[in-house]
Amino acid sequence: MVNVNNSYVATPPIDGGVLHAAPVGTVLPATALEVLGAEFLANDHGAVGENGIAINRSRTTTDIKAFGGKTFRTVQTEFDESVVITLLEDDNAAVLDTINGADNVVTDAPDADGLSRTIYHTSNPLPIRSWVVDSIDGEKTKRYVIQKGQVTEIAEVTDVHTDLTKYQITIKTYESSIGSKGENVVELRNDAALAVTGP
Repeated sequence: MVNVNNSYVATPPIDGGVLHAAPVGTVLPATALEVLGAEFLANDHGAVGENGIAINRSRTTTDIKAFGGKTFRTVQTEFDESVVITLLEDDNAAVLDTINGADNVVTDAPDADGLSRTIYHTSNPLPIRSWVVDSIDGEKTKRYVIQKGQVTEIAEVTDVHTDLTKYQITIKTYESSIGSKGENVVELRNDAALAVTGP
């Protein structure tokens, strides 16, 4: 039976906060509706691109052949999960830290000339951090919690007069210790329309 209420059309949360980061070890949310802690809220990456949030789960398999050439069994040899998201706020401090590494962004106190930043483009790997990705659809909330994730790819960045400067990043996820299933990502959902009230 078709039920349109079972569909999900992702939109940004009311406050606009979609992607948040914090150091590994920060207390992670346990529900889709839990208010994020100060460390995550301080690293709100602001507006994201119209393509939203892409969750890529890849499994590599190998066919085991039997005598005669037929496939006897297919075994999984690798599993990876990554998140791809485009960041639109070029001057957002959290975005700059994510793209370059916090140690490579130096911000001076504002003076008569304005706010000055020096950003060093280095070959150093970006740090492993914890991430939370939020979206809503009316009364539904969907949240991805990543205990250990690392930005491993940044698409070509273009400064041009016909578009925003934006950063498409890939966050590679690693096995977490949140649950007992060897998960890379924990997906938390809530549908307030199904709330039960009364005795």
